[in-house]
Amino acid sequence: MSRQTILFGTNINQAQGDAARRQRRAAATLIDVSAAAPINLQFSDGADLCEIDGFETQPILQLDSNRVTGQRGPRKPIVSEMFTRLASRAIERGARYFGFSNGDILLTPTAVERVAATEHLAYVIARTDVDATGAPDPSPLLYGTDVFVIDASWWIAHQHRFRRMWSARRCGTTSTQRCSSA
Repeated sequence: MSRQTILFGTNINQAQGDAARRQRRAAATLIDVSAAAPINLQFSDGADLCEIDGFETQPILQLDSNRVTGQRGPRKPIVSEMFTRLASRAIERGARYFGFSNGDILLTPTAVERVAATEHLAYVIARTDVDATGAPDPSPLLYGTDVFVIDASWWIAHQHRFRRMWSARRCGTTSTQRCSSA
């Protein structure tokens, strides 16, 4: 496999201060490791549309955490819908895999090379923290998952097995939350 066979995507959101800085830095690294412009998945109604240079912005997401649960709160995209949209785009473009990274994760070329060196149906990449100087902590975090690379055809065939979940911030990490109405 080569990185040309992975179509990467994310969901860039409205952010301020340090969160905006982390998101810009992460976007730059996602562009660097991608063979083609990464996809920026946005809500189809155009509310809170957030675009960023170097990404192909696609306002195609129909579901969100509020709509699925009937609860009010910060609007979060549904992970399974993002995966399905990316899988469809990957197949359309002739890429075997789609990759999804949370918007504030620095995806390294080494991580992409390690994925590209093997052939599996899916990869889940644990993140590591960095200290104030930017030096990485050598231990991966065991909670929260931030990068997924999945065989697009496999996802399309098996997407029905996955509940509606949204990406959420909790305890300083990104985790996937199950919708109570799923």
